[in-house]
Amino acid sequence: MFVCDRLVALALQINLLFRRHTHSGARANAPSYRLAGLLMLIVPYVPTQVVAQEALCAEVRIEIPQSVSLERQAFNAKLGIDNATDLELSQLLVNVEFLDEDGDAVVATSDPNNTTAAFFIRLDDTPGISGGLDGTGVVAARSQAEANWLIIPAAGTGGFSAAGQIYYVGATISYVQGGESKTVSVVPDTITVEPQPLLALDYFLPSDVYSDDPFTPIVEPPEPFTLGVRIKNTGAGVARRMRIDTAQPSIVDNQQGLLVAFNIEGSFVQNEPAQPTLLLDFGDIESATSKVGRWNMTTTLTGQFSEFTADFSHDDALGGALTSLIESVTPHELVKDVLVDLDGRDSVGDFLALDIDTYRTYESEGTDTVVVDRSSEAGLDIQPDLRYLVTFTPSTLQAFARVNDESRGSLRIIGATRVSDGTQL
Repeated sequence: MFVCDRLVALALQINLLFRRHTHSGARANAPSYRLAGLLMLIVPYVPTQVVAQEALCAEVRIEIPQSVSLERQAFNAKLGIDNATDLELSQLLVNVEFLDEDGDAVVATSDPNNTTAAFFIRLDDTPGISGGLDGTGVVAARSQAEANWLIIPAAGTGGFSAAGQIYYVGATISYVQGGESKTVSVVPDTITVEPQPLLALDYFLPSDVYSDDPFTPIVEPPEPFTLGVRIKNTGAGVARRMRIDTAQPSIVDNQQGLLVAFNIEGSFVQNEPAQPTLLLDFGDIESATSKVGRWNMTTTLTGQFSEFTADFSHDDALGGALTSLIESVTPHELVKDVLVDLDGRDSVGDFLALDIDTYRTYESEGTDTVVVDRSSEAGLDIQPDLRYLVTFTPSTLQAFARVNDESRGSLRIIGATRVSDGTQL
């Protein structure tokens, strides 16, 4: 019996409902801006106003298939049978048995949905054996045979110590030869199960995306937007060679025949430069740490994502739900890519998200923080040289404020500075 490392893949499906709409019989208003407690430099900008045509609401459902893989510990078990006699072995029955370090029985199963077991075991092949190992097997006279199993530990089987957990794996074999029933016990072998990672995936996507508006006379260029992911390892082991490979978005439902397309232009991990690839290679993610990745996306039409769901499944042939190392996949509405620059934080970009009616920052290092809403007490005052000052009561927590854009979109924000320390935001 020996240890081998295997890549264990999980299928992830991101489902998005894209909505493109205008309002009937009214002029299209420029959007108001969400402003935080900052000093902003604003320059004049006059958007083209266009009378909207009749009401239109078209919905398109798209999917982004992804494959998540990482290297994990698994075991191959091999049983060799040498029948050197002139009589065949029939009614062969093999039970593989697991014991913990104290000698107590441990449950192993071939059912990927039995999440109470400690091990998943799969019979791979039985060269030289006719029939199965369930009491129907036959080994011919003067022949050799073998049986090979794949054994994968469940997420918590390796414990929390770096030394791992010791288990014993043996077998009981029964068969009939020459009319006589016989039973043989195989001396258990020792395996050490390492602590396993346990991964929480958070996905981030903005609600509103911008590109060409067919109700204006000009063709507006697409504005790239982020599809982000944070992988947080809450387990005791290292997630080795962690990768997410994605396909281009595909439209799976377009009943109104909307002429729209979506494309992933590139991707990057942490603060690395964006590359023209769909693959995010995170390398190793240590226990109690996180890493983030982003895909840069574009669309051909301005619109809104009104639904965002993510589902995942683990291959049943590799243990299914029993051996899955992903504990959760959670979608969030992305408000903005931000950087939490408090003392002790890293320089990797973070996510500001809206969870129903609560704003939170999801940091690259794994910290989640509720952001306080100071909008009710915020003010916007004009300063010299077309500068505007946004003010609100200071908070010891992270805070934001939403104020009305009195120019109704005629001014464009080109920069912001935090007054207290001069930081450019």
